[in-house]
Amino acid sequence: RKDTESSESKTSVWRSLENRIIPKVEGLLSKETTDKSGRKVNLLRPSVLLALTRLFQKFPSNEFEKKLPSILTVICSALKNRDSSARDVARTTLGKLVVAIDLKYLPDVIRELAITLTEGYQLHVRAACVHTILLELSKVYEAPSDTETDYFSPPFDNSTIAFMDLIQADLFGEANERRESKETNVRFVKEAAGTKTVHAVELLARMISFKPSNARNGHRSRSAVHCVVGPFLERLRLPDVDAKIIRKIKEILSRVVVGISNNPSVTADELFPFVYASIQPFIGEEAANSVKHYGETTAFDSDDDDDDERKTIKVSGRKDTAESKESSKSKGVVVEWRPSTLQSSRSGKTAVEIKHGEQRKLYQVQDGASAPKLTGSSRHSLEAVNFNHMNNPASTAAIVFGLNLMSACMKKIDISPEKHLDLLDPFVPMLTACVCYCRNNEVTSAGLRCLLPLLRLELPSLPTCSSALSSKVLSFLSPGSNLNQNHELNQACFKTLERIHAKSHNLPLDSEQMRVLIPLLQVSVAETDQHNPALNLIKAILSRKYVSPEFYDLMEAMLKMVVRSQKPTLRQQSAG
Repeated sequence: RKDTESSESKTSVWRSLENRIIPKVEGLLSKETTDKSGRKVNLLRPSVLLALTRLFQKFPSNEFEKKLPSILTVICSALKNRDSSARDVARTTLGKLVVAIDLKYLPDVIRELAITLTEGYQLHVRAACVHTILLELSKVYEAPSDTETDYFSPPFDNSTIAFMDLIQADLFGEANERRESKETNVRFVKEAAGTKTVHAVELLARMISFKPSNARNGHRSRSAVHCVVGPFLERLRLPDVDAKIIRKIKEILSRVVVGISNNPSVTADELFPFVYASIQPFIGEEAANSVKHYGETTAFDSDDDDDDERKTIKVSGRKDTAESKESSKSKGVVVEWRPSTLQSSRSGKTAVEIKHGEQRKLYQVQDGASAPKLTGSSRHSLEAVNFNHMNNPASTAAIVFGLNLMSACMKKIDISPEKHLDLLDPFVPMLTACVCYCRNNEVTSAGLRCLLPLLRLELPSLPTCSSALSSKVLSFLSPGSNLNQNHELNQACFKTLERIHAKSHNLPLDSEQMRVLIPLLQVSVAETDQHNPALNLIKAILSRKYVSPEFYDLMEAMLKMVVRSQKPTLRQQSAG
């Protein structure tokens, strides 16, 4: 009997809520007022809406799912208001609502925004709402642990695709055209100002679970980081991408680096394969392979008979005989040389024969013995590697993103040489190729920053790449280089040479290169404030027992610095 009475009372309470209380409260969600221009507008009541949402959360889940669309419709209708203050209230209310409800309903919120706000100034309002939602969630959201993400994808990661659709529409779609339009009839709203969308990408990269390995076996949608980074890298691969788009993508990817570097879920096992797979298509396998044979020259001069021949210049009107040579030397006859008459035909018949011979050569197949002969030290190589694709602006932007991401994350994650040796070794030839073949200063600096931690480790690829890296780094330090004025890059070059000399069994530079390096070391120690990298390189060269006249001169200069230098630290380090 008691169960029957409680069931009846529960039914009566539910009926009173459904038929009387909830409809009255829903009518109070907004109020009608008059704006400055005299038009009637509906203003949202945030406190009433959030209280009603908390009441709906007490209901069963199926009942809450029925009530949620009506609440979202009221908020999105308020976002269409032309009054900016009314839109601000609605946008703030939407952010608080998303924080209050379960994250599994986040795709429903984004879908309602995409359906309701579709044209004109509403596109800027929609982008501002996305930024507000991510900003409010970033204050309270905690990513699940690694063990939980191995079995299921978090609800927030499932919403990444929907977020990126709206973000890309704002960055590259009609909203961007309206923002950059110079026409006077385009309505400007304050939501269009600033870089809210770019900041939204950074927030998204910071909050997702960094699990790029989930994209294996075709499950791309399970990897949230691929959903964030992939669209921008794909745009860089387009053949008709212009410089303006490249600059914008480069700025966005720099904010992605900031977001991922502050993401607590980043691990070395996930980071290094992702970085390698992201930038390797823009570098190419040929560049990494050619680094191992950088600077090698083969002397095959004796193979070609033409190289051994020494042909003299034929002089017009002169017989090429030994007697004439001796007579000219003895008599001192001045030889007349008229270049305009060289190889000229002496008769009309000879001219016709020469003409027919040249025509026959045009139809002759140049193969085998008649093939054109190459010259130069690299003429015996099988093929020439073209590095132009690495130096175009789109590839450079992608490479800078990957290297900056690797450099920023390596400072914060734990790297075990024994555990991650196989993951780090492929980076050595690829980073060396970036330093040697890419002409962009950002790529060079980022490549050296990534290489410096790797040079401390015992990686198998270091001996094969040390010669190429040392020669290229020395060229950066030379006075004729355009990078010589970059102080940060100069210090990185000295650090790189110091660690290569410390790891190599033999000197990676030959005698001529060492003769160039030693004066640079002396100038760096005597004339710059940051002399520690140069002093460490001198100590590394001393440990190799290198001897040369120039090095003795350097030691004498160091001996004078011990007494005469005005810097106490320099005197102390020069004495040690």
